[in-house]
Amino acid sequence: MANEENSIPEWGIFKRLENLEKMSATKPTLYDTFVIANIALTLAFTNATATQPHRARKLKDVAMGTAKRAGVSKEGLEILESLLLMLCKEAEQ
Repeated sequence: MANEENSIPEWGIFKRLENLEKMSATKPTLYDTFVIANIALTLAFTNATATQPHRARKLKDVAMGTAKRAGVSKEGLEILESLLLMLCKEAEQ
């Protein structure tokens, strides 16, 4: 059977499907993406406000404006604003 699979090009589709299934199994979930984005935003915001904590609120406003222009949903904007306000409070302490 193995020789048949190698000699008939049409059998190669099964190998390609198997490879596709392996790739699909390794895709990050929506939750994974959310967590990674949350961590990245927290690190970037903390770094950006580390030396000038008084700029935190201005940076929050810039980020919110950018998200609104990009078409982020109302729920997404609420989540983002909540996270940014929390980070502003931490920066200002």
